Amino acid sequence: MSIIDLKFPQCRISLVRDENDGIWYKWSVTTEGGEHSGTESSWESVYATLRKHMAKHERTDDQRNLLFDFIDLPLRHRIGVAQTLGLLQDEDWELSAGSMYDRLYDRSKKSHRLELFWEEVQKLHHAPKTVNPFMGK
Repeated sequence: MSIIDLKFPQCRISLVRDENDGIWYKWSVTTEGGEHSGTESSWESVYATLRKHMAKHERTDDQRNLLFDFIDLPLRHRIGVAQTLGLLQDEDWELSAGSMYDRLYDRSKKSHRLELFWEEVQKLHHAPKTVNPFMGK
C-alpha cells in the first residue's frame, strides 16, 4: 500500500508500508544511462542512492549555458531550432522549455548534432557566445 508518491522530472519516490516489513522507500530514477530502481529502509539511504545515480548525469557548465541560452529564446525560436535540426517530435509541443531542452539535447547528442544545436541557439541569442564547446562532439 503506497502512502506517499513523489514524482520529479528525473525520479520518483514512494513511501510504502508492508504489513510484515514495516515502512520502505521505493525509488526509481531515469537518466541517460537508463532507469534504475530499488528499495531502501531509510530516507537517508534513498537520498544517497539517488544522488549517486543523478551525479553521474548532472549537467556540465557548457550544458547549463546552452540550456539557459535556449530557454532565453522566444518559443518560436526554440521551435525553429528544433525544426531546423529535425529534432522536433509531436509530443514536444506540450513540454515546458526545460523539458523540451532535455529532449532536444538528448536527441542532438545521440545524432551527433550537439555542435549544430549550440550554433543554432547562438545564432538567435541576443548575446551569442563565439566559442562552441561542443565542437566535434
